[in-house]
Amino acid sequence: MARGSSILSALEVWLAQRRIPRVLFYYIAVNVLVFLVVKLLVITLQGIAPDAALSLFYSFALPSDLGRLASHPWTLFTHFFFHQSFTHLLFNMLWLWVFGRMFFEHFTSRQFHWVYWLGGIAGGLSYLMVYNLFSYFSDVVHVSAAMGASASIMAITLATVVAAPNNVVYLFGLVRVRIAWLALAMVVLDFLSITQSNAGGHIAHLGGALVGTLYAFLLLQSKRSRHTPWQVLLVKWGAFFASLSKRNKQTAQKQDPKRSAPNDEAEIQRILAKLAKGGYASLSNEEKEKLFRK
Repeated sequence: MARGSSILSALEVWLAQRRIPRVLFYYIAVNVLVFLVVKLLVITLQGIAPDAALSLFYSFALPSDLGRLASHPWTLFTHFFFHQSFTHLLFNMLWLWVFGRMFFEHFTSRQFHWVYWLGGIAGGLSYLMVYNLFSYFSDVVHVSAAMGASASIMAITLATVVAAPNNVVYLFGLVRVRIAWLALAMVVLDFLSITQSNAGGHIAHLGGALVGTLYAFLLLQSKRSRHTPWQVLLVKWGAFFASLSKRNKQTAQKQDPKRSAPNDEAEIQRILAKLAKGGYASLSNEEKEKLFRK
């Protein structure tokens, strides 16, 4: 036990000396370790029990078939630590290494956990939703499975872009590109590729990208306003519903010129300010009704 602790301490010192984010290193290590362990088990089982090898493979990948998912619910979480091929793993880990280090220039380890996991879950849910709702995928929905950390990495990438869009990377070590343009190109390519062979992967990428963008936007807004991201989200929703209420009122007044109503814009602004300061629970029933139903 003492020897294990000393090795871990030495590793921590090594990472600190090279300014490598500890959490980033461990996430990459977990992805690599899972790949090696599963690959070794699959190779061993293929010569003994091929069916068991295939079953082990699908115990980590996320099936698009909802019946199979019901018997393997953990795959919603395991699939974004699981890679089928070495090249898939290598590309994803290199991408995570580059953008993960930039991510830690603006965010914390706790926020990295949130973005990685939420991005992976959102990618998986997007994949499940599209494959089961659109008849285009009806021929493959019962045999398809998603795997890989790409959706989580897209969430990390887009969160980094929101925080520092002018950061640059060198593609192939030669071409200098702003990460904002690189991320935009990736999102567009994913959108244009959702009817190709790796449709599930591209759909998952878009789900992860959306979550990473939204999370970083809310977090940065909360830092500027000194409120939590959830309070910022409530304010945004409140402002949205208030704008809808105002449009409906203006439409009704146009339809009936004789009808008049007091201008309560100042009251709405007061309620929004109270919402941002104390949260939804601080509003009275009357204020809630004015904000969301008026």
